[in-house]
Amino acid sequence: MFGKKGTEHIRYELDDYYFCVDPRQLIYTHFPEDKQWQLLEQPYELDEFEDLPLVKSLFFRYCLQLESHTYSTIVVDDEFQVMVSSLHTDEGEEAVSGVPLSRFGVQGTTSDGKVNFRIRPPAVGVYKLAVYAKEVQVGEKQNRMYCAVVEYRLEVGGVPPHIVPYPPCSGTSWGISPATAKKNGLSTKFTSGVLYTKNGQSEVRFKLHRQLLFSGKLRSNVYSEDELKSCILYRTVGETAIFSVSVPAPGEYGLEVFVNDPTVDGKSLRHMCQYLLICDEPQELVSGIRFPQLPPAYLGPQQAYTRLGMNTISNKDPLIHCTEGSIEVSFSTSIPLRATSNLILTAGGQDLTEYILQQFRDNTLIFQIRLPRAGIYKFQIFAQPIDDTSDSLPGVYNYLINCSNVPVPPLPFPKQFSQWKEGCYLLTPVDGDLAASQPSHDPRPDYIFFQVCVPNASRVAVVVGTEWTHLECNQEGVWEGAAFFQAGWGQEDTAALTANYGPNSASYNTLLEFRM
Repeated sequence: MFGKKGTEHIRYELDDYYFCVDPRQLIYTHFPEDKQWQLLEQPYELDEFEDLPLVKSLFFRYCLQLESHTYSTIVVDDEFQVMVSSLHTDEGEEAVSGVPLSRFGVQGTTSDGKVNFRIRPPAVGVYKLAVYAKEVQVGEKQNRMYCAVVEYRLEVGGVPPHIVPYPPCSGTSWGISPATAKKNGLSTKFTSGVLYTKNGQSEVRFKLHRQLLFSGKLRSNVYSEDELKSCILYRTVGETAIFSVSVPAPGEYGLEVFVNDPTVDGKSLRHMCQYLLICDEPQELVSGIRFPQLPPAYLGPQQAYTRLGMNTISNKDPLIHCTEGSIEVSFSTSIPLRATSNLILTAGGQDLTEYILQQFRDNTLIFQIRLPRAGIYKFQIFAQPIDDTSDSLPGVYNYLINCSNVPVPPLPFPKQFSQWKEGCYLLTPVDGDLAASQPSHDPRPDYIFFQVCVPNASRVAVVVGTEWTHLECNQEGVWEGAAFFQAGWGQEDTAALTANYGPNSASYNTLLEFRM
C-alpha cells in the first residue's frame, strides 16, 4: 500500500509464529551466535544476515516470498521495480515539493499472482520502502488493516532531469487482481497495471458474468480531465465491456474504471481498478482520435432491436475502424422490415446519408457505406415492421465509424425513396452520379445497363425525361435491361428508376434517382 499516513501506535503482543518456524524463514529476523543453530545447509555470515531485508512474521504467514531484491539496501539512479508499499524519506517525510511520494510508485499484480512495485524516486536521497499486506478472505473475522511485511532502504544517488510523478489516479493499486475481478462479477486478461499504446491507442476488455454498468476517466499530469474526455470510449458488445483509449500525445496516462452493480450499488459508481498507459511512440505515429461525447448506452443495440428479431452478421462491435473508405454492415431479419438510416460526420455534424445504399436480399438487411473523407462518423439505423403504418421509426442500432484513410474520394449512391427501402436490391449501376461514373473513352453512352430486384413489382422502368425504358424480369426475379440515355445527356438533370405495383398500369412510384 502506497502513501501510509501518520505515526504508528506501539503495542506489544505475543507472536506465536516464532514457536514453530521454518529455519529458512527465521534467519531473516534471528541470528544465532552458533552457526549450527541456523539449521541451514548453507549458514549465513553476519554481514549477509545484516544485508537481508527487514521481513516481518506476517510476510511468511501470508505465504509470500521475495522474487527480486533479496538485500535490504537498493542503490538506484533511475526507475526500478521490486517484485513481491508506503514510501517515505529517511527523515520521515511523505511528500517532495508538495507531491505525495505515493505518486512516484505503481503497484500491480501479474496474472501468475506476483505483486510488483515500480518506483520512480523523485530526488536524490535515502528512502524507506515499506510493503504492507492484509488477508482478504478470512471468514467472518476479516482483517481490514494493512500490516507491514517487508522493508527496504533505498539509496538514490541520481535521478533523471525533470522527473514527474505518475498520473493522479484515485487508487493505490494498478491493474486488477483475479480476486478483485471475481468479486466484481467479471474476468479479464488485462491484469497487468501497465499497458503500452500502439499508434497512441489501447484497449481494455472485461468479460461480464452478470449485468454491470461502467464508466471511465483518463488522467494525466499534462492534460485536464475535460481535455481527455474525448480520448476514451466505452461500449458493451454482448457480454464484453470494452474501453478504447486514444491518447493525444506521447506520455503517461491513468485509465480509471468505475463499476456499478445495479443489485447492490443503486445509482452510484465505485472505483474498481486503474491502468497506467504508456505512449512511448513519436508524435507522428500517434493517431490522436477524438471520440464524440455520446449518451449512455448509445452505441450498439437499442430497445427495439431484439423485439424486431434482428441480429448482426457483420461488425458486432459498434466501433468500426475503416482504412479503405468503404464498409458493409449487415443484419439478419426474422420479419419484413421498413428501415432507414443516416450518416453524420461528427466534426461539424454534416449529414452524409447520400453515401449509404440500403439493400435487402435473402432475409438480410445490408448497408453499403462510402466515406467521403477521414474522420469519425455516427451511423444510425431505424426500423419497424413493414405493416406498421406509423411515421416514426425507432432507433435499433448505432455505430461509430473511425475512418483513418480514404484512398479515392467516392461518388454518392443514388437517392433512395421510401418504397425502395422495403426490400429492394440494386446490382448495377450503384453510383448516384451517372455522368461522373462513366469511363473516359465513353463519357456519355447511348445505353446504361440496369439490374435490380424489386419484390412484388408488376413493371419496372427507367425514365430519362420523356424516354421510358421498361426492364424485363428474368428467371431469377431480377429486372434487367439497357436503358436509353442518348437524348438525356446535357438535357436532363436526373434519371429515375420506377416501379408499378398494382392493376393501374399508369401509376409508377419512384424508387431511385440518379444524377446525370
